[in-house]
Amino acid sequence: MSDFFHQTKVKFGPKIFLTVFICSLFWTGYVEAREIDFAGYSWQVKNGYFAPGPNHWGEGEEFVSVDADQRLHLRVKEQNNLWSSSEVYLPSSLGFGNYSFEVEGQVDQTDPSLVAGLFLYQDDYHEIDIEFSRWKEMGEPWLHYTVQPYWENELANTKAFDADLKNRASTHQIIWTPTAITFRSFQDNRLLKEWTYQGENNFSPGQERVHLNYWMIDGDLPTDKQSKELIIKDFSFTPLTSQVSANKPYLLQANKIMTAPGEGGGPQVRRFSAKGNSLGEDFWAYNRSFRGGARLSAGDIDQDGQAEVIAGAGPGGGPQVRVFEGQGQVKPLQFFAFHPQFRGGVDVATGDVDGDGKDEIAVCQFSSGQAWVKVYRYNSQQEVLGHFNAFGSSEVGCTVAMGDTDADGLAEVIVGAGQGGGPQVRVFEANGTPSATNFFAFERSSRSGIDVAAADFDLDGRDEIMVSKLQGDQTWIKVFGGADHKSVI
Repeated sequence: MSDFFHQTKVKFGPKIFLTVFICSLFWTGYVEAREIDFAGYSWQVKNGYFAPGPNHWGEGEEFVSVDADQRLHLRVKEQNNLWSSSEVYLPSSLGFGNYSFEVEGQVDQTDPSLVAGLFLYQDDYHEIDIEFSRWKEMGEPWLHYTVQPYWENELANTKAFDADLKNRASTHQIIWTPTAITFRSFQDNRLLKEWTYQGENNFSPGQERVHLNYWMIDGDLPTDKQSKELIIKDFSFTPLTSQVSANKPYLLQANKIMTAPGEGGGPQVRRFSAKGNSLGEDFWAYNRSFRGGARLSAGDIDQDGQAEVIAGAGPGGGPQVRVFEGQGQVKPLQFFAFHPQFRGGVDVATGDVDGDGKDEIAVCQFSSGQAWVKVYRYNSQQEVLGHFNAFGSSEVGCTVAMGDTDADGLAEVIVGAGQGGGPQVRVFEANGTPSATNFFAFERSSRSGIDVAAADFDLDGRDEIMVSKLQGDQTWIKVFGGADHKSVI
């Protein structure tokens, strides 16, 4: 927040708003900011006496802390006859991208004298807010999406909603692009509210910072004069790339790690934070006794704003593809991509090949057979959009990825030769039409097989191709870019 000025919404009657600029004449200034580590970032703790409110901002552990489960606690409380609010902020800009905040508890029951804020702030004219507050008016909506300055066009710059959270965790997102700002709120993989702003008050990044705060409106105490606490379970950020857009908020999960063992291991899916801490969201994709492992991908195949987990059975199992919600609940879509007697395992990938906002599923024969690839649309008919052989009669299998390699806004299918074949990479349209991208990632004599992936590493709007060896003493990785994807970057 601004050190000296900040806008505060004051209500006179149920529908009338007045913007009041508060000058913090009693500001005592910052002392050297305390730092805390949360969600893989180093945050600074606000301290002193100033806006919004104005409030005194507590900096000690009693006001701002991170617990053993790596959750952030922000508190409004009294200490030594002085009531204080709390706030943390990042020291530098993150820029365009997907900001996601997971909040615990029933924030829809936030005390009417308090505000919980999750926001990007440069100054009062360059600010993007998610706020939980009834602004001292019981019965008013509690969830507010705002692009400042809201007072210049209240109908266009702010939206307020109600929703019943039933005392469970909820996730709230700001998806910031050069052309739009999209706000979304979810609970249990269900979209609660959504709003997209495309007005003139969008701005360029560089000076904004992420802030998380919990504060008293006008400095007034909670209605019951009891201490209050806001718990933020997680924060994540995914920078804007060719694959991050307002209709793909699930890509916030890019800073989380999902694993499953390969051949010889049980098909257990585990999820970790970017710091390697277990998220406690483990599940078994197939029978625990199966020892072929599993191949994994993640994508939003039903356009619910959340990534589903797609699993393919490893060698030794039938070519079964199963789809799970992020917490491991199995979805009704599961199928055998190839003949049920095939035992070479299948690899899986996801990407939006037709621009409808839903990811399709690519499946290939992983080993012990020809490099057949299928592209499925998620529906009850298990519609096949493409079915092709990537490497002819060679029975080496393949690995598969999906990415927008030509910057046309649609995903292509990237195929790497499996173990026993040369380290060849080819790119196809979803219907099997080959593109000009066709190269050997390592020495042609190698027969280790290769794994493939795609992401826009240099933020040029075109996905690069990452290739690693499947077998061998050393796990070499290369990233290929350029118009033909033959340049090692």
